[in-house]
Amino acid sequence: MVALLTALLQESFRMIGGPVDLNGHENWSRVGTPGELEEIAGRRRSAPIGVFFLSRIHTLEHNPAITRMIGEAGLSVGFTDFIHPPMEACDLILPLSHPMESWGDSEPRSGLRSRIRPAFSPLFDTLPEGDILLRLMGRGVTWEEFVKDNWSGTGFSDLTQSFMEQGRRGSQPRLRVNEAQRLLRTTEMGTELRDPVLLVDPSLRTFDGRSRVITLLHEIPDPLSAVSYGDHVSMTEASARSLRIEEGQAVEVTTAGGSATWAARLQPGLTGEVLVTGLDRLHGLSLPVDPATGELIRSLGGIGLNRVRGRPLLAVLAGSMDAANREILPGDVHHPPGHEAPEPGVEPRRLYPVPEHTTYRWAMAIDLDRCTGCSACVAACYIENNIPITGPDEHRMGREMSWLRIQPYLDGDRPLEFFPMMCQHCTSAPCETVCPVYATYHNPEGLNAQVYNRCVGTRYCANNCPYKARRFNWFEHERAEPLDLLVNPDVSIRPKGVMEKCTFCVQRIREAKDLAKDEDRLVRDGDFTTACAQSCPTNAIVFGNLLDE
Repeated sequence: MVALLTALLQESFRMIGGPVDLNGHENWSRVGTPGELEEIAGRRRSAPIGVFFLSRIHTLEHNPAITRMIGEAGLSVGFTDFIHPPMEACDLILPLSHPMESWGDSEPRSGLRSRIRPAFSPLFDTLPEGDILLRLMGRGVTWEEFVKDNWSGTGFSDLTQSFMEQGRRGSQPRLRVNEAQRLLRTTEMGTELRDPVLLVDPSLRTFDGRSRVITLLHEIPDPLSAVSYGDHVSMTEASARSLRIEEGQAVEVTTAGGSATWAARLQPGLTGEVLVTGLDRLHGLSLPVDPATGELIRSLGGIGLNRVRGRPLLAVLAGSMDAANREILPGDVHHPPGHEAPEPGVEPRRLYPVPEHTTYRWAMAIDLDRCTGCSACVAACYIENNIPITGPDEHRMGREMSWLRIQPYLDGDRPLEFFPMMCQHCTSAPCETVCPVYATYHNPEGLNAQVYNRCVGTRYCANNCPYKARRFNWFEHERAEPLDLLVNPDVSIRPKGVMEKCTFCVQRIREAKDLAKDEDRLVRDGDFTTACAQSCPTNAIVFGNLLDE
């Protein structure tokens, strides 16, 4: 119903065919469903299984029949790039090459096909799935040759040239208004929920659990609940009060598919008796399959809630999500007594002279209306700047190392707002005035710079930072193989005992300036950008030189 009303609204504003592109959707026609897995298991129930192949299977919690087939097969072989739990039951595991090490093809959008070539040679003794299967079949060709032959008769180069010149084309669908009106008349609108309902949503960080093995994704807090480490179920404060449940207390949720125990996370913004958890943290609680679509039913009614002993530890890094009428959300303009904005032309009183910027003054602007809280910028910052991963114990003590965080805020009836928060590179930075060794200072290009080999770790700067955007490194963080290959050679690895923070990717600034110097010019707008701006899918982050009109 929500989708239908949205389509009607878009049609009324003539957005379909303009900003709304209905031809560029993903092609799901070749993607299987949990229902098809159940069908396969049913067909093989009576017939013996000789060899059973599983490829990239990351979870079978919702399909115990397939799990039984692994044990009943004479030989079970798993193809995988990570050791997911189902693979541990296989007799033989064949490691797969990374997609960037393999040939392949893809259809990222319906009608838009592409051939993929490897970016580098395999680092280990691995093969892609295509090579493994072709060798087993004795075809005598490699996966690279197979892919090239497959595309040779399709006019791939002509197709590519046509797309580059004309773009993707397709028939433009129109909304059938009469059919939509009939659906609106015959569909029952939902009523207010009176019984608890459990919603199981894909995790923004690990989707359905397939990426739980990637440690970086656990360091990045979920933007809605602000939890990094710890399995939890979100509920309203009213639901918690009725069950006498406190924040962080263990709660057992029982459904027809079993039960699971999570820590309670009281989350503002939820409606009625709604509980929300992620597909990646079901731990034995199975979901039913919709016979009409073959997909999992992720809205479960008739659930039971019980308090149980224990208080699982949750790492909540964002502090309070309540804006508490502090007027910090967009549109709120307020100056407390004694902090009014100065009159035009009147210079405010300062303890230190205003810095002068002659050629460059680097600055960042973030459109908060565009930010969806996806946290892609946070992940990019980790990778670009060699930020260490501290683990759950340090997170629970508040010792995260991220230079950039997504701070969620709620205020009254306003929708959730996401604030990407990093070092603001203040013109008159309070951190600079308290550093006893001048390790942090305002450089001529507007950056609040940090000299790591000067820092003695007093942490005065962190105490004085109103944005709490500075991190103290408590340990020498080891990078186990092969994660040591992720280190960016353009950025130093900070030792323990020093403060670190956002540098506006100063290494990229340096590279752009060196290139401009070779060409006897200044850095132009668009020569480079920061890692967070580069990764933002909505282009909410803009970086550049304020002195470049």
